[in-house]
Order: sequence, then C-alpha cells, then structure tokens
Amino acid sequence: MSRTRATVLPATLCAALCALALSPPAALAAGGSCSSPAATFAALQAVAQSGGSYTLGCSLSAPAGDQLTLGAGVGFTLDLDGNSLSVVQPPAGQPALNIPAGSTMTLTDGAGGGSLTSAGEISGTLDVGSGATFSVPASSTLTIPTGGVLTLDGSATNAGTIALAGTLTGSGTLVNSGSISQASPNWSIPGAGTGVGGVHITGNAFELLFSVEFGPRPAPQWVFAPTVSGGGETLPDPPPPGYTQVWVAANAVFTVDTPLAPLAGTVAGVQVVSVSALDTAIPPTISYRVTSTARRGRAGWWVAPVTVTFYCAGAPGLALSCPPPRTLRRSGRGLQVGGTVSAANGTSASVSVPSIRLDLTRPKLSISGVRRGHTYRGRVPRARCRAHDLISGIISCRLQHRTRHAKRRTTIIYTAVARSGSGHVTRLVERVYLTRGR
Repeated sequence: MSRTRATVLPATLCAALCALALSPPAALAAGGSCSSPAATFAALQAVAQSGGSYTLGCSLSAPAGDQLTLGAGVGFTLDLDGNSLSVVQPPAGQPALNIPAGSTMTLTDGAGGGSLTSAGEISGTLDVGSGATFSVPASSTLTIPTGGVLTLDGSATNAGTIALAGTLTGSGTLVNSGSISQASPNWSIPGAGTGVGGVHITGNAFELLFSVEFGPRPAPQWVFAPTVSGGGETLPDPPPPGYTQVWVAANAVFTVDTPLAPLAGTVAGVQVVSVSALDTAIPPTISYRVTSTARRGRAGWWVAPVTVTFYCAGAPGLALSCPPPRTLRRSGRGLQVGGTVSAANGTSASVSVPSIRLDLTRPKLSISGVRRGHTYRGRVPRARCRAHDLISGIISCRLQHRTRHAKRRTTIIYTAVARSGSGHVTRLVERVYLTRGR
C-alpha cells in the first residue's frame, strides 16, 4: 500500500506561482500595467523575503495594505527593466518599504526609465544603481536610522521627508522638493567630494552640519561659518596668514542647495584635504591683558591700580558670556585674577592671570638720632636713615647733609632718600641747629 505525502505551500507563495503559471506573456510586457497586481506583488514579495533576484516585467502598484519587506539578513536585487513599482499604501502604522538591519536591496534598471516609489525605513542598505530611480512621495517619510545606508548611484526624488541619521552616499543626483532633516551632525564626506557623500543635491535647501579641514592640523586654528547665497556655497574669507586649517563652528548651520564642488581643489592656496563630521562642540577661547595708568616698576611690580580685561572669541553667531574687566586697587604681593567664558553650546574656557604684584604706597621714612628743628649746643648727635615698606621692602636708604654757617649758629640740613622694591621713592628733609655755647 503506497502513501502520498501532501505539501502545503504558504498562501502568498502559492498565489505567486499560480499567477506565473496562468498569466499570459502579454500581461508582462515592459511598459504595460500588470494584469494581476496582487499575484505579481505577492511573487515579488516572496523573493524579497527569501533573497535572490526578481525582474519586474510590468508596471505595478502594490494593492492597499501591502508592504515591501525584506527578510532578515538577505540580499534582494530588483531589476525594474524599464517599469515602475509603487508601494505607498501599507497597513496602518507600518512602513511601506522595510529593509531591516543586515539586509541589502539593490535596485537596477537595465532598460532605463524605471522607478521605485515608496517610503518607510532603511535600517540596512538600499543601493540605487545607475539608471534606476527611487522616489519618496509627498506626505511620506523615509527614515534612515543610525547604521542605515542609502547608496545613490542612480537618481532620486524627494517630495516628502527624508529623516537621516544614517549615511547618504554615492555619485548620483537627489532632486529635493520636500525636506531633508538631520538628527545630529553625522554627515560624512571622506574627501573633497561633489556633494553629501558625493551625491549631487538640487532643489529645496536643507540644513547640513559638518566641518571643513584644510591641510595638516597645526596650531592655531581659525573658526568660521560658511555662508550660502545665489545657489552656491562660498567660503566667506580666506584663512588668515599662517593658518592652514579651518574648522566650521560646532552646530553651525549650512544651507545647501547645490553640490559642494567649490570645496574641491584649493582655496586661497590651501589644499582641501577632507570634510568630516563634528563629533563635539568647539569651545570658545579666552585671553587677557593687564593695563595700568603707570608703567610697570622694578622687578615686575605694578605701582598704580591695574585693570585685567578679558577677550573672548568663538564661532560666529555663537552667544558668549565673557567676564567683565576687573580693576585691582589694593596692594598685594601675589594677587590672583581669573576669568571663565561660557558659550551657548554648553562649552566653556577659563584663564588664570599669573600672580600680580601691586604696590600702591611709598616707603615710610624717618631720620633717627636727631630731632627736627632742635638746637644743639657744642655738638650734634649722629643721624641715621630709617625706612620700611611692608609690601615690596626697602632696597636703599641714604642720608646726606650739608651745613650753613652764620655768626650765631650753624644750620645742618639732612636729606634722606628711601627706595622700595617696587621702585617707589620717598624723600625727607629735616633741619637742626648748632651753637657754640654751653
């Protein structure tokens, strides 16, 4: 007694095979519409799930409620063969086109003139080959999350929204009549290319965050934010003399409406080496200057009130909070002054002024041993120069005298001069008298 084993096929695969078996060749003629859209799309979806190649023999609009979803980790090649495929009515809350991470869909068009119109999520890779066209329809969103890649060597149009956190690369053209949004400064151009990842973008403007590097990275750096006008990117000024690198300010916004071709070659004699994304915000810089109404004295001492003025710089348009000037009006041997600048992008920078030596007072001076204005008889005691300065100390104290003789008495004039370590000088003149009587 023999037994017969029955094999049950999945409904979608059965429908696809039946459609292929029953549909006449005329229904698959290039340029015409598919006579059995449901069956044809089911066959295409079956190959997308299992991996492999599928040639679209007719123009097809996927039935409402259907979505084009690749299987996990598969490679799927769709040859449009001059036909169009539209997948724009997925189930509610589901993407019309879903390429999971680890899967790759390659779109080719050997005949030319074909296109794929859809939107959804590219977590894996969508490779639009030369001659093929990929379109995002109006009121639709194509999401390319981190790790996702859209390689555009053919052409694309965007009438909806492209939300890009992954990578856009290739050498094709993207005509943008919708919007392109960027989650973070993650665009990467590995060389002086002709656009974003080499892609030529035309149409509506979009915002782009990236840095421009010129030549080897020396110090110092010059920060600038490029401007855009009249349909092309222009560098507002050449790098100053001695600067061979330019960084775009962190979080600076580029409005881009044509390829980045002006970045190729040389700019003001400086070779463009690379364009790459900014990973962190560039902090501001802060410097200072110490000034006074009097020249600096001996050994670095200031002898009049000093003012510390801070100078802050950052990316053009970046709001800065720069500390105000500080004036010191009290003497001290090691006065400390510091300042911090804060920027709107969350970064900051600080500077400390080296120890300031400030002496605003003159030495205190006296003549000891004699009393000013006193009259001595017979002889005058020995006079001495005495001085002190608590801030910078005394480096010299000198005493000189001269006499004036008269009939009844002699006048002795003492002149004392004291000099402090800061250079302050104090002079003191005193007179005493001498008579010959007892």
